[in-house]
Amino acid sequence: MSMKFNDSRDFEYLSDVYVYIEQFGKKGHQIGRKIGDMLEIVIMGYCHSSQDLLNSMQTELSLEGFTGAKHKVEFSFFKLDKNGNFTVDKNDDIDQNNLIGFIECKKVGVEVTVHAETRYQDLQLGVNEAYQHNINPRWLDREIKINIVCKKISGNNAEIHITSKNANEEESSKQKNNLIDEKFEISVNKRFLITLVENGTVRIIKPENKLIDLSEKVRLCHVFTLTKIQNKTFFKIETCLTGPQTIEKAKQSALVALDVRKKRIGKWGKEEKKETDNFTPILVIGEVSHWEDKSRKVVTKTIDHNLVVPDYIIIEAFKKFHKKFGDDFLKFISKDALKTNKDVKTLIQEIISENKNAIFYDIEDLNFKKISKINNSLVISNL
Repeated sequence: MSMKFNDSRDFEYLSDVYVYIEQFGKKGHQIGRKIGDMLEIVIMGYCHSSQDLLNSMQTELSLEGFTGAKHKVEFSFFKLDKNGNFTVDKNDDIDQNNLIGFIECKKVGVEVTVHAETRYQDLQLGVNEAYQHNINPRWLDREIKINIVCKKISGNNAEIHITSKNANEEESSKQKNNLIDEKFEISVNKRFLITLVENGTVRIIKPENKLIDLSEKVRLCHVFTLTKIQNKTFFKIETCLTGPQTIEKAKQSALVALDVRKKRIGKWGKEEKKETDNFTPILVIGEVSHWEDKSRKVVTKTIDHNLVVPDYIIIEAFKKFHKKFGDDFLKFISKDALKTNKDVKTLIQEIISENKNAIFYDIEDLNFKKISKINNSLVISNL
């Protein structure tokens, strides 16, 4: 019986990776820029664990498409000669006529953007002044009204009082937890969050708390940062968007698969392929919760296999690197480090081993997959 990923949703939400790194504040932004690199070295480490894949693999190679365009992909795989060597063309480059497939890695993170309410100036609240923050996402059939009051100002600190009478779904209105009544202190440069979780319920994250404290998936998150106090409090409001550039990444990946497939086997679409056509494009996706239906359709209609690395794999990798290398761990997250640093290679192999090779699953059937090289062909099968 095949292993299946069992924590999937049919809507977009803030990835567990983002929820994890949010707790690190400014350091979290630096970590966020390394998520793509971590995704790549996990896949590279997986390929290194198979001698057949490793021997036939090239890294960061530019593949020529039918249009003449060159497409740099993370990992390319080739048919080898009878001596187990790459064949070369007249220019002493690897002969791309022997290309049997490639792996591209894509991820789109959360984009934190200024909320319309504070686009031109910060929200200003003096003592006992109130601001009503309305939440009305397209997927929710009602508007939530949240009242925010500055109760006290003292030096670089303020006391905030947040209330709402319809924080949960209407049918839950008789429950006590339908009322929000939160008071807390906040200091300059600290933040609080107003979130909406998957069941449509509001959760307030106070300055001393973290997104990771929530057990539910977060579908909406507004960040209120106290930027300064000058007789009044000044708040910058930001919105966390779930991968607004996802469709661009999807189109880029689709173009590479179409163009290189046409060059390699003379056919644009994957539905035109025959069993004898030895060419397999693979897309590996990180933070898949940011990929809306339109982007998923673009890649599933054009790319042979679309595999997802679960967020917990990436989070586990960051934790291991941080524990091993300390505060400078980010500089060890690279393909070069995986090739040259024994400790990096060991950590990645630990992750693969501890998860019993269940590193990625298919975006459509949710079954965990394995990648093999069999008879000079790339083969994707259930784990």
